Amino acid sequence: MKAAFLVVDVQQAFYDNENYNSQLRSATSYINHVSSLFREHDQVVVHVQHGPAAGGKGNPGFEIGNLINQEEGDLYITKWYGNSFWKTDLEKLLNERDVDLVIVSGFAAQNCVLSTYNGAIERDFETAILQHGIAGFNKEDSRLMHHERNIVSHNIIEYILKEKQGKWLPCFILLFVPSILIICLFDSLNISNRLKIQIRLLFYIPQ
Repeated sequence: MKAAFLVVDVQQAFYDNENYNSQLRSATSYINHVSSLFREHDQVVVHVQHGPAAGGKGNPGFEIGNLINQEEGDLYITKWYGNSFWKTDLEKLLNERDVDLVIVSGFAAQNCVLSTYNGAIERDFETAILQHGIAGFNKEDSRLMHHERNIVSHNIIEYILKEKQGKWLPCFILLFVPSILIICLFDSLNISNRLKIQIRLLFYIPQ
């Protein structure tokens, strides 16, 4: 079984927009690092492009951002809706490659990234968002996504790819169930900030 890394809507038009540029540049280093890990371990990297962006195909703004690393063997999908799975061949491409774990990154956090994340879950993929690998229309959008969805750090991804190939589900449960339980406790108990930070570091839960 395999994992897929989705790079959603990281297109030149959004890099060129000064309102998003800073967040996208910050996310880019994490996206490039994780995509290189996936390629190194013969996993699937998919670049998703939003069809209407910058006037569509043939326009410079539609192209993958020039700071994003691309390699031969990467897959490409053009979508016309927020959900990268909706009316595209993405699900078919992943199923053909026996993918069962999907990691989502890209732009914009509370829009196409969230829609794609939910779309993967609806199609029974084990799904998480790359910690620090998303950008939003504002920083609050990204912060909310980090607190309300399954998040995985690049350290954990590297561990999974190196040590747990073919054993996604047990590893996924091991990593995320404790995180979810702890986040629930945070909402119901008055735990000191210092203790919260230590627990988050232990389980790779973002602040």
